[in-house]
Amino acid sequence: MNENETKHTFDRNESASMDDFLSRVINQVEEMVSEINSKNEELAKKDEEIAKRDKRIEELLQELEQAKQGRNVSSRNEVKEVLERAIVLAEQHSKKMEANAKLTASTIIEEAKRNADRIVNESLLRAEKVEVEANMLRRNIRLFKSRVKQLVDTELQIMEDMDKANF
Repeated sequence: MNENETKHTFDRNESASMDDFLSRVINQVEEMVSEINSKNEELAKKDEEIAKRDKRIEELLQELEQAKQGRNVSSRNEVKEVLERAIVLAEQHSKKMEANAKLTASTIIEEAKRNADRIVNESLLRAEKVEVEANMLRRNIRLFKSRVKQLVDTELQIMEDMDKANF
């Protein structure tokens, strides 16, 4: 371990705090998933609306084509009305497509943020696991040192007893 790295151990309070944190993260992820599902439903509805408007525009264009050919049109005013309706529908269609694109963009951004949060959370969990393992190694080293010291002390005591027995 580098000297610059911070040394931190997790006690029970911090473990409970980590559990609370993870619970909040899980709840937030579940909320995000439900929000994305509802936005996907909205997108599907908007797609249906756009398809209906596309159909209506096609019908108006057919009417316009017929008006050009002089069929089913009684006056120039009727041609003008058909053109105005086509323009209004085209404007509405473009606004719907723009809103749909913005919603898609926001969904992509939210997904990217969630992925970033997931990566951060995974890193935190890995860091906690490494810290736990490091603590376990420190404990094992202390235990090993203690046992070696005890063994050396026992050997020294035996040697002292042997020296006393010879004199």
